[in-house]
Amino acid sequence: MKIILLITMTTFCLTIYGQDKYNYVSFNKLTEVEGAEYVIARIENREKMEGLRNTYLLFIDTKNGLTSQVDFPNL
Repeated sequence: MKIILLITMTTFCLTIYGQDKYNYVSFNKLTEVEGAEYVIARIENREKMEGLRNTYLLFIDTKNGLTSQVDFPNL
């Protein structure tokens, strides 16, 4: 009975974990622009099934916190 319960719980946990459908966002380290008040970050949005969804650069103004996004087309 313990073995059946163990197999059932393991299967249940693995199937729930496999249903994760959230987007994964990753970005590289922030790069400071010399001579300006900006910081640049490259951001990639990934999906579980389709892979890389989109990539863009994010410019962050360090004085007031405003951001500007530059999108790149998928190839």
